[in-house]
Amino acid sequence: MSNDTLSIRENIRHLSILILAIVAMVFPGRLQFVLLLSWIGIILVDGNVRHLQFDNNLMRFVRMTLYFLPFALPTLIFLKINIELNAKTLIFCVVSVVVFFIWLTINFKSIRVALSDVIIANTPKESRYILFLKGYNAVGATICEELFFRGFILSLDLPLWIAIPISSVYFMLSHYIVPWGATFSRSDHLNQLVFGAISVALFILSGSILPSIVLHLLLNLPTLAKIVHVFIRHYVRKAHYDKLLLESDSLDSLTL
Repeated sequence: MSNDTLSIRENIRHLSILILAIVAMVFPGRLQFVLLLSWIGIILVDGNVRHLQFDNNLMRFVRMTLYFLPFALPTLIFLKINIELNAKTLIFCVVSVVVFFIWLTINFKSIRVALSDVIIANTPKESRYILFLKGYNAVGATICEELFFRGFILSLDLPLWIAIPISSVYFMLSHYIVPWGATFSRSDHLNQLVFGAISVALFILSGSILPSIVLHLLLNLPTLAKIVHVFIRHYVRKAHYDKLLLESDSLDSLTL
């Protein structure tokens, strides 16, 4: 890719802003304008937060928080989201659990491999605090993204045929247009799009943000499980995993 042309990711990033600007003009309103400014702010913060290099744990915590906090601010500042735990909400939380188990069944083989002893034994060592920050990000991003993509966008004074695609597609774009978006595969983006659509349905049908958050948290369980396994590998059962690593290396040398 030539340096004097925009990449596909950069073009889509600019187009995403243009589309929200058009929506704000066609359907004028304060919150539609807030959506536009919020999206620009999210792009700017997420695209530049890695410039912040800190040597102390407090500032590392601040930097990690900046990855996801901007998603929550529009909802927290401008809206009152329903978090009432009533019978209807509980029913759709159960639906979220069912959806998760369907997803788990489909992806069980790949998840089992990712959490296998041999794979975990080969993971690089990271400090306890970095592992904590990764878990903190997995939970914090889940809540804040749902507050923005479901709680905020679907509460705007927009026709559903516009709000629903924005909620679903922009959730996927939030992972695609960031500088590290290339780390996601096409199947990852497809899964994000499908999840966004399911989360939209849960929010609309339940009238609550809780089922969407429950589903999102459940889908992040494999990530959290891997963080826990890596911690155990390096700080609880190091000798056990080192032995597995040696045995694996010996087996590889024999097969060669």
